[in-house]
Parts: sequence; C-alpha cells; structure tokens
Amino acid sequence: MLGYASWRCGRRRLSGKPAVVPYQSPEDPKSYKYVVLPNSMHVLLVSSPSIDKAGVALNVNVGHLMDPPECQGLAHFCEHMMHLGSKQFPQEDGYKSWLSAHQGRVFFEKWKGKTCVFRKIQC
Repeated sequence: MLGYASWRCGRRRLSGKPAVVPYQSPEDPKSYKYVVLPNSMHVLLVSSPSIDKAGVALNVNVGHLMDPPECQGLAHFCEHMMHLGSKQFPQEDGYKSWLSAHQGRVFFEKWKGKTCVFRKIQC
C-alpha cells in the first residue's frame, strides 16, 4: 500500500538501549523518528513534506471499564476536563478557540481498556 507504515514497531538495540523502528513500506516517502520524552512518554514522529496539516494521537491504557464503582463516568469526565484551561490556554474555551482559529479539531475514542485523543490543525 502506497504511503503506509505499520503501527507495529520492531525493537532493536542501539548503544545498548532498546530502540523502536517502525516497519515502513519502501514506497512510503514519509520519515519516522521514535523518541522517549523526559517524562517517559513514548512518541512516534511522522513527517511528510506534502501534507499541510499537523496531527497528534495520544493513547492511554485506561478506559471506561477502569472507572471506580463509586465514580462511574470518570473517563468521560476527564475527557471534558482536557478542554477547561491550561497554562498555555487559561480561558475555559481557550484551547477550542485556538483550534478553531487554525482549522483544527479534536476528538476522543474510548474503549473498554484504553482511550485515544486525536487532534489535528492546519499548518
């Protein structure tokens, strides 16, 4: 398939540390880089010069089945809390306004055991 790289990643060792290398089609013109941030978050960066949008997907291994019995709906509540302000966007609707101004959008998908947040904006 043209322009396809598998999300399954192979592991190999570089300088004694495990590295993740995505399986990539020879026809795929994109470049990939795997990094681990100082907070231990694992990130796969994908760059394609022909695309005029930027996107991010954040997957956490917690889903709605992990809600405590006394607090059902917690995962859904946390989803909404992500839009209620931050250091960079202190206003309640600041982040959503910024996304709209950049032709962006955000949406969530929740499953039993994980939650994924997708965002994209126009570059």
